[in-house]
Amino acid sequence: MFSNFTSTELAIIALALDEEDNYKTQSKKKVWVHNAWKSRDTEGEFITLYPHLLDDETKFSEYFRMTQATFQDLLGKVENQLKKQDTFWRSAIEPKQRLAVCLRFLATGDSFKTISFSFRLGRSTVQSIIHHTCRIIVDILLEEVMPVPNEDTWNTIADYFWKMWQFPNCIGALDGKHCVIQAPKNSGSLYWNYKKTFSLVLLALVDAQYNFIAVDVGAYGKNSDAGILSNSNLGTSLENGSINIPRGKKLPGSDVDLPMIIEQTWIMKKKSSIIAFLVQGEFQKMLLEFFNKSFVYIQEDYRAHLKTFQLLY
Repeated sequence: MFSNFTSTELAIIALALDEEDNYKTQSKKKVWVHNAWKSRDTEGEFITLYPHLLDDETKFSEYFRMTQATFQDLLGKVENQLKKQDTFWRSAIEPKQRLAVCLRFLATGDSFKTISFSFRLGRSTVQSIIHHTCRIIVDILLEEVMPVPNEDTWNTIADYFWKMWQFPNCIGALDGKHCVIQAPKNSGSLYWNYKKTFSLVLLALVDAQYNFIAVDVGAYGKNSDAGILSNSNLGTSLENGSINIPRGKKLPGSDVDLPMIIEQTWIMKKKSSIIAFLVQGEFQKMLLEFFNKSFVYIQEDYRAHLKTFQLLY
């Protein structure tokens, strides 16, 4: 096709085509804010729905999974850290709306894209808001809602387990949850678990009232629960005795002196003389004998009762 052209003519044609490509590239204007998001202040879910939720406490709780009082209390604690400065080109998203976006994500588990369309925000903006807000909530509230227990706290927890569940010398119920994920690239079988899914593991210790005492998040799905506990801060602290767990005390109404225990429904290796990580063997027999003598409940009820300590989500 180009055999009849000289070298000079071919060079001119190449330059002309290159200039045409550059013109087409430059003519495509980059959109900073999509037209759909420009209506956020009039059509966004926060503007259209939030005011109506304030008139109905039940609907508000269903939407955010918390009461209005809790929402306002949380907002008061994180508002200063969520504030962003307005610029010449656009106004910053207010702290209340940022918190609403984050809580809606946590309450529903919807994708960033779904929340993006609902609130008329860019997907990357939603992602940034959720990550930033979660980090601020953790930094501000961690010491308030999940402080490191002292010896008095452990004893109080054990007292509640006895009063509420007739379970003596128990300082917590421990269990793990596989949170299903899409496997990261080049991760091999790291996240592949026994349920035949890819997951990250949430390991949690709770008290008799289902309040979290300690959590470990992010272990590979392939890891065993015992291995996760051993490598967690909680497991390390239990092993070296740095979290002030009482040495143990007598079972109620008896002279039997037993250590404090952590209850769970799957097998873990015993890690120290202070903590019994599994209600089994001789210790289980002693507990069952104690329950039977005390007429608290029969063995079958006891076994069924233990299952109530699982974290079911």
